[in-house]
This record gives sequence, C-alpha cells and structure tokens, in this order.
Amino acid sequence: MNLKDEILLTTFSEVDYIKAITANKPRIALMELEKDEAESLRDEIFNIKTKIKSLVFGILEQPIQKGGEMVVTTSGGQTRRETIKDVKITEVEPKETIVVTTEKGKYELKIERNEAERMSLKFLRNGYLDYDDPIPNGFFALSARNDQSVFLTSENTLYIDPHVGRAILLDSRKDKKLENMIREAKQRILLQPNDFERALTLAQYVNEVLSNNNEEQLSPSEDRYAKDDKRVATNHTMHKPNGDFVPIGEYKIGVCIHKSLLFKYLADRVGIKCRLVDGFLFDDNERARRYRLKTDGTKPPIMTPGMRKKEGGYHVWNVVEVNGKNYLLDIHNAPNKLIREEAAETGTYARMSGNGNMAGIGGHSVMFRREDIDKD
Repeated sequence: MNLKDEILLTTFSEVDYIKAITANKPRIALMELEKDEAESLRDEIFNIKTKIKSLVFGILEQPIQKGGEMVVTTSGGQTRRETIKDVKITEVEPKETIVVTTEKGKYELKIERNEAERMSLKFLRNGYLDYDDPIPNGFFALSARNDQSVFLTSENTLYIDPHVGRAILLDSRKDKKLENMIREAKQRILLQPNDFERALTLAQYVNEVLSNNNEEQLSPSEDRYAKDDKRVATNHTMHKPNGDFVPIGEYKIGVCIHKSLLFKYLADRVGIKCRLVDGFLFDDNERARRYRLKTDGTKPPIMTPGMRKKEGGYHVWNVVEVNGKNYLLDIHNAPNKLIREEAAETGTYARMSGNGNMAGIGGHSVMFRREDIDKD
C-alpha cells in the first residue's frame, strides 16, 4: 500500500489541500476552456464564465501542483500530459473544482466523490456543517489536531498515521452500537413535549453515552480538564479500533469532538436541526474578539489535555434551531443548557476555517449565513 502520497493537515495551505484532494487517482471531469486575450480581459472585468471547448472524463494519474504535470487517462484509454503553469481551487461545494493553466490551455477540473468523502472533507476544510449538511454514513473526523496527518492511499481510501492519531468513523451500517443509539435516541425524544426539550434530552443522552460512570473519581484538587486527560488516556485501552478508523460506538468515553459529532449525527436522524462547529473557546469575549480581528499577535494554541480554558484552546460544539431561534449547545461543558444566541456567553466561542484562521464566532456560528463562508 502506497501510503504517503501527500499529506493533508488540519491546518493546511491551499497548495497542500489541492495536492491532497487530487492524490490517489480520483475520477474527474476535465473541461478545456476556450479563451483568447479579449475574452480573458472581459471575464476578469465582468466575471463572465468561459465557454467549454471540450469535455473528457477520466482518471487523474498524479497530484496537481504548480510546476508539475497534469496527467489524465481518459475513458477511451488515451493519456494526456501537460506541464502546469498555474493552479487554483475555485469551488468546494457542490464539487471540488480546480482551474489548471498549462502551456497548452486552461482547464476546469471537477473531482467526483461520494457523499461521505465530500462531507468529511468539507468539515475538515471549513470547520463547519450547516443545518442542511446532514452527516452521512461513512463520515470521518479527526479526534485530535496536534499536526495530525491524513493520507489518501493508492486504493483511494483514507489512512490516519497511527503515531499521530486516529479518525472517528460514523457509520451505522458497520457499527451495531451506533445503530442501537439511533433507536434509543428516537425513543427518548418521543416522550418529550416540544423541540426544546427534545434537543436537551438528546444532548443529555449523548453525554451519558460518552461518559464512563465507572471512571476513576477526581480528587478535590483536580478539575474537568484533568478529567479530560484521564478520558483521553483511557480511550487508548477501552476502544477497539477498526483498521485506521475507530467507530464512534466503540468509544466508552469522549471529549468535545466525540460528543458534538454524535449529537449532530443523531440529530440529523431524529428531526432536530443542528450545526456542527469547529473552533476555539476563550475565557472572555474580548480575547476572542482580538483573535477574530487578528490584533492579538499570538498564535492560537494547540488544545492539549490539561490546558485551562483561560489559555484558550480548540473546541467543537453544536448549534440547534428551536422554534425559529438558534441556540449554542456545548455538550462537553454544559449538556443541560441551550445558550440563547444573544447571550454574552456565545462571544467566547470562535469558529475557525480549515486553514486555521479565525473565521467568526459563537455568535457568528449561531447566526452564520452561507454567503459569509467566502469572507472568512
């Protein structure tokens, strides 16, 4: 198995992202664009789409990068090979689209992916799944961010470097425990009188599933971050990995990423409108604001077990919609509470984009509009 074709980090550059998503011979649609100098100037001024000169389908034989070669084997068995002069990604949704300029012409390259891969990469890149972005079976997410590496193998499957971390897999077709969780979640929320109580009931159930009642009790001097440290350490011996992925049902205990993922997955299946948000949690609104405005000057720290909230750190949470209103839900820290979007507390939550930049906020993650994604 050819593993390290290209590395995709959770804080990657656009160059890294393009190389990673074009590795491992994906199926593509390659459109040659018909342009002359006058058309180029017109398109630049008026943002007009170009005409398609030709369209072929085939296999991309090697990753795309400036200075390298674009090698495509068409469905008819012919091989096209051209030197790349420039490359940029123009679209992530609904299909990853890359514009490649070679010495022979200009092309629009669209990558064919299944829904699970598409949504997993969307969350990895954007740090955000909206109400209308349901988590499909086969979805994966990283369980840590300490320069964790993701490799696409020669078999076009995902490989997580085991020395760096593992990936959480959500797939009820392969995870009997997750299938049972769906059934139990549906039964529990049926007993609740309204959507507000249903959301809280589901949050409490998720927290119950991923909190080990038999774990060692903390001493009076220990806090919840020390407890997280124990949970992470315990998971290494309590879960049973399935290859390079750990099915969510195998986790006996979990921290913010596990709980937020499971809540979103279940919420999508029981009719609760839910967002999944990746970002940072700060001790006060002002520090979060400085990060968002990039006036702080310091680099956001890597969240490690034992890190205190006052230092700021990576965090994952949810947002739910109830009766037309949005509420922030932090299951890991407050499973019994839905936080109103106008509450000052939401200002301590800062959403991040996939390239590691501060993208917006708890309040922003609550009130996020799809068109804002291009501004982050």
